[in-house]
Amino acid sequence: MPKKIDFTLSETELSTIEQAIHSSHDAYLVKRAMAVRMLHQGQSPATVAEILSVTQATPYQWFHRFRAA
Repeated sequence: MPKKIDFTLSETELSTIEQAIHSSHDAYLVKRAMAVRMLHQGQSPATVAEILSVTQATPYQWFHRFRAA
């Protein structure tokens, strides 16, 4: 069985995501930030992928990239 990923963000991480969504002029960055926020809010990666019209692997990649940075 695959390992369950905890998409919960800390208050600091969530603040960073919210700031990116509301102040960035880079549409791609906003899209990635929205995906991370939706995962944090409990949406499944498959649902996030469908809403944002990306592959199912993309929300995982964006989340892991955010955590690594």
